[in-house]
Amino acid sequence: EHRHQQHEVRTFLAGLKHDLQDDIRETDELVTDYKRFDANFRYLASLEPGKMPDEKTFGPAYQFIDANRYMLPTKSRFDGFLMSGKLTNIEDQELLSGILALYQSDLPQVQTSEGGWATRQRKLRDYRDEGLDRGDAADYFRLLTTSKGKRLLNQMGTTEQHYERYRNYAEHARKIIRMIDAYPGMADAGHH
Repeated sequence: EHRHQQHEVRTFLAGLKHDLQDDIRETDELVTDYKRFDANFRYLASLEPGKMPDEKTFGPAYQFIDANRYMLPTKSRFDGFLMSGKLTNIEDQELLSGILALYQSDLPQVQTSEGGWATRQRKLRDYRDEGLDRGDAADYFRLLTTSKGKRLLNQMGTTEQHYERYRNYAEHARKIIRMIDAYPGMADAGHH
């Protein structure tokens, strides 16, 4: 029975390692994307009223206001193992605690930061949608260069805490991967 439980644990951990590697890649992509969003919002906030910018630059930048991206962690394997009550079969308590902290503390913090960003983006969209008259480039420009438009654009900058939470998630996931690699019997687990 114990050997069977540990086989299930090693199979779970091997899959979890793969899931975490995907999540780490995703956090790297998210940081890159949010930096692009930040640069775009900075550009739009820097526009001066009455000085209509080049349409080839302004048009795509304006369209990019609607872009967003959120972390979609691969956690169905974790959820299934948790629901089945088998997580407690992981004999390394530090590893078990680390996995639980990642999904029940680090991930909700990431989602809270993303939710704050989404709320600010929604306010900017609502302002834009309520204020549009003609819906042409001059109209968009007029809206974004008002004091309220500039204030909303400036609020779109991704907070340092948001970036920090992505970094924490990725660092924690890397630490868990190292613990998985050190788990008894994992050297053979990849070959079953």
